[in-house]
Amino acid sequence: MKTVFFLLLSLGISASALYTAANMSNPFPVYGLVLSIWVLFYWSYTRRSRRIANRRFRENMFQEYMRSTMHNQRP
Repeated sequence: MKTVFFLLLSLGISASALYTAANMSNPFPVYGLVLSIWVLFYWSYTRRSRRIANRRFRENMFQEYMRSTMHNQRP
């Protein structure tokens, strides 16, 4: 849900900036702003997905550890 919100926010900001750049005599600073917004979105998305993948990996390792300790306790 956060990703969709940030995607829509990035789309809105970049679309309004590009509409503004259409009427400017020097639109290159606005293009830099749009590019930086999309780089920031991509960076935050990869950071969140990496954090989720690490959490999933730790949970799986903990489950495997618990399974192995349960098997060792049986007579």
